[in-house]
Amino acid sequence: MARSSDLAERVLALLDHARVDVRCAAALVIGAAGRGDARARRALAAHLADPDPTVRRFVLEGLEAAGARGAAEALVPLVAHGDEESRRLALRLLEAEGSAAEPVLRAALAGGDKETRRRVAPLLGKIGTRSALGALVRAVGDADVADEALHALRAAVDAGKGKAAVAAEAARALAKKPAEAARAHLLRVIGYVADPAALPLLIEAGQAGQPGVVRASAIAAMRRILPVAKKPDAAVVGLLAWADDDDPQVAHAAVDTLRGAPIPPALAPRLAALDRARNADARRLAVERMAAVGARAAIPKLVAALAGSDPAARAGAARTLATTPDAAGALAEALAAAEDAEVARRLALALRPHEARVPARAAEALAAAAEGPAAAVVQETLARIAPDRLADILFRRADRLAKKGELAAAFAALRPLVGAKLTPEERLRLAVLGLRARGKDLLRAARTVDPVLLTFQGLAREGYPLVKALRKHVSGDEMFTLGWNFVESAEEDDRELGRELLEAVIEGHPRGKLALAARNKLKLSA
Repeated sequence: MARSSDLAERVLALLDHARVDVRCAAALVIGAAGRGDARARRALAAHLADPDPTVRRFVLEGLEAAGARGAAEALVPLVAHGDEESRRLALRLLEAEGSAAEPVLRAALAGGDKETRRRVAPLLGKIGTRSALGALVRAVGDADVADEALHALRAAVDAGKGKAAVAAEAARALAKKPAEAARAHLLRVIGYVADPAALPLLIEAGQAGQPGVVRASAIAAMRRILPVAKKPDAAVVGLLAWADDDDPQVAHAAVDTLRGAPIPPALAPRLAALDRARNADARRLAVERMAAVGARAAIPKLVAALAGSDPAARAGAARTLATTPDAAGALAEALAAAEDAEVARRLALALRPHEARVPARAAEALAAAAEGPAAAVVQETLARIAPDRLADILFRRADRLAKKGELAAAFAALRPLVGAKLTPEERLRLAVLGLRARGKDLLRAARTVDPVLLTFQGLAREGYPLVKALRKHVSGDEMFTLGWNFVESAEEDDRELGRELLEAVIEGHPRGKLALAARNKLKLSA
């Protein structure tokens, strides 16, 4: 835009026109035509205070098109007090100015109103120069902007900007013995840098006698440092003691820090001692971290915690045991010894992911407990671990009941085997007992859901010589009931099985009433 151009002067003058639409159009034209022209940028910047929000937005867009440089002072007020769209555009323009805007932003952070200071803190963090980061470190002592300054510093450090500068500025500020809240914030800043050399300072600040907020911040600051520290033992010793501190905020911070801290095996006894802590979170932590620190040696204690009465310890033990495959044997043996159904259910649930690893000795212990106090839970687990052993146990029990004439109870005893992996002969025994127990109730039973009928159906479809086997095990009435049901089916395979069963009834009792009923049924179904 040439300086001598009368047209340019007239266009610039339109920014002061009374009509809003004219001012908007002028801002767009100046922005498009004035890229790189300082006079155009100054003219637009001077109108960022236009009373109409629509004009302000057009001026901001014009500045962006013209390449806004040196407009930071005019942009800062919009960051806090403009409408939402103006704030967004102003922030974008200030960010684009980068370090050129830093002096204005630092001045705004130091002396602006509360909202302005909160808005400019993230911009200084993105600039990331030593002076910008230093301004943010100093701002953490100001309650009005402390949170925004902390977030900006953390983001800058995470982006790899000025770690050394942040640490040096924080140390310098701490040396001035600031107020309690500011000291707590500065300790957090030191933690962001994750320098192991800061651990002694943080350990000292965490000691009893220091203000609670300072102790909690120092402890939280260790979270990033401990995973990279070569010698974390002294800090971990302190954390294990503070996890059961009288001050709840200190104890909470210590437990949270210990969750991700490397705990040396030599400190395993101190960790284990926390299972008797007053703090429920500390007890939960002890059982959660025990296996990782003490490996196999911790498993018995974890199993005992899971079976115990402390809800916090149980919750931690359950989570840890669920990811500890080596605990399979201990869990199975504890389940076998359980006398309470609720305890048995907890143990069985923890064992579930590791059932394939249960050793033979533990499986035998479960088999021995299959008719004990927690029989239902044990049997359910045994059905997956050793179905053959469970089948043997339950069939022997069912046989004893059947000999007493208690057919319904005998079939009920075998119900845990429904759906289990059994041999064809075992499946036949189960189905026959169900047939005998149910009697004529099976005449109208649903073949698609009834477990007895489904078992017979499955055996027949697999090619098992079902009719031949049934001749040896069931009476004519029972064979007739089964045949009647299957011959009623809509599926040809089932009808064929039904016809074979009814023909077997006729062969076995050719002159009796049962044979007559079987012949009539065959005629009706033909």
